[in-house]
Amino acid sequence: MKGRLILILASLAAICAARADYDSEAAARKADYYFLEAMRQRTLEKEDLSTALMSRALDLSADKTVREAYEVGGRLMMFGQVNRDSVLFARGLELCEGYFSKHPDDLFAGSYLASYHSGMNHVDRAIAIYETLEKNRPDNVSIVANHADLLLRAQRLDEAIGLYRRLEKTIGRNPALTQRITNVLVWQGDTLGALAEIDDLIASQPRSVEALQLGASAASQFGFPDKALAYIDRAKELDPANGTTYYYAANVYKSLGRTDDYDAAIRGAITGDDLERDAKVELLRFYINEEMTREGEGHEKIDPLFESLVGQYTHDYQIRVIYMSYLAAQQRWAEAAEQMEQAVAVSPDDPNDFIMLARLYGSPDNPDGLLSATAAGLAHHPSTIDLYQLRAAAFTRQKDYSAAMQALRGALSLDSIPAEERSDLYRDIADLGQQQKAAPDSIGTYYEKSLELNPENDLAMNNYAYWLATSGGDLMRAKELIAKAVVFEPGSATYYDTYAWVCYMLGELQDAKRYIDMAILFDKSEQEGNPESMAEMLAHAADIYDRLGQKDKADDYRQRAADLEKTDENQ
Repeated sequence: MKGRLILILASLAAICAARADYDSEAAARKADYYFLEAMRQRTLEKEDLSTALMSRALDLSADKTVREAYEVGGRLMMFGQVNRDSVLFARGLELCEGYFSKHPDDLFAGSYLASYHSGMNHVDRAIAIYETLEKNRPDNVSIVANHADLLLRAQRLDEAIGLYRRLEKTIGRNPALTQRITNVLVWQGDTLGALAEIDDLIASQPRSVEALQLGASAASQFGFPDKALAYIDRAKELDPANGTTYYYAANVYKSLGRTDDYDAAIRGAITGDDLERDAKVELLRFYINEEMTREGEGHEKIDPLFESLVGQYTHDYQIRVIYMSYLAAQQRWAEAAEQMEQAVAVSPDDPNDFIMLARLYGSPDNPDGLLSATAAGLAHHPSTIDLYQLRAAAFTRQKDYSAAMQALRGALSLDSIPAEERSDLYRDIADLGQQQKAAPDSIGTYYEKSLELNPENDLAMNNYAYWLATSGGDLMRAKELIAKAVVFEPGSATYYDTYAWVCYMLGELQDAKRYIDMAILFDKSEQEGNPESMAEMLAHAADIYDRLGQKDKADDYRQRAADLEKTDENQ
């Protein structure tokens, strides 16, 4: 009986083992299917589905270092970075590292890992990965070059130059390699050796403009201006339309203090016919950056270059936009608007360009230009809410409140407006209602609608609270609103001014004093060219300090407010 029991148990064990083999084989087949389907979905650009299938394949695989581990690991690393999930990222990195440890000949997986470690400044680990890759792929130029660049970064100079020499034997002399070798030689203190490398390169490739540009740059830096100029002249002869040559020429002249020649090199390149359009634009950008760093200088030199470019390329959208940006940076609003008008005339496809044009007109307070810009913009882009709001702002400046309200209601009538933008429109209508002296019930209703659509609309909270405090409204509701608003914008002088005034109206004078002091501390309106706003705040401070019995301070604030109002009138 005992022996029979043992036989039965043994048979059961055999069945279980067979079942385990069957399950293992089935799981492997399923894993292969999921992997292949995942790759198919990737070709269909269904990356999320592909990742899900890869994850399932990995779950079914007994070996967690299969290709699925690398695919899933890479996605986990990406998701971890985007979502700032360190646990998810660490799991992804672990999978990728595990895969590469078992497949050190996988060029793509190794390069991906090395790129990550290099970007994170884990230079030693990145070098170790490239060492492994190079052992398996010694003839791969990209691997050897990246390995050498990392050795250079780690200042393992002898090893780096050894790999660069190896590459020279494989792919021949070229300026990019020679530049790296000369960098190593310079760091090793061998300036003459570096120059000799470049001379040899130019001797072997006498018609290489890139080699001559490298020679000009190096000779200039090492104190051989005559050699640098000779290289530049030869480069210009070989390719007079090469903007980089003029760039180096300008640098050489600048380093020699030859300002007139420097300006002439830039001017000749941009105004002449030899250079291509992109080279001219690039060169002008460089020149602007150089010249505008010198206070009080540059405009007289740069303006004619832009005028030359727009004359050469009258219908070039990009040049007009670059010119506009240059002018706007100097607050030359009218000229900037003129260039933006030319840009949208060439390409009216982007509603943001019309918004920019309208704001340029708004900066020098040109409501007619602003209205013209918004009308043109809405003709092309009738669903752009910002254009309606800017149009309403222009009518408000002209005190045409009815037209302003019509513009806002036009925006409100658009279909599919996001809740936050609809909230802003209701807020703007309520604000405008105050200008129109509309019925208080309608003003309050619009503010409430605004906050119902977006409970975090802090500007609506502030404006609503201030209106309640100045129109005999519910002061406790006003205090509730402004207390929330300052949480969203704790550095807003305007909000603290409102808070102070609400407290003042409630008779909470110490709180009013605290908040008006904070408002004055945070306020930047005077520096930003809006003295009227600061004057109103100082008038509030004067009233608050009066009620507190601090007459001298109240008088001081009142005088400062009067002075600012005079300044505003004179402007």
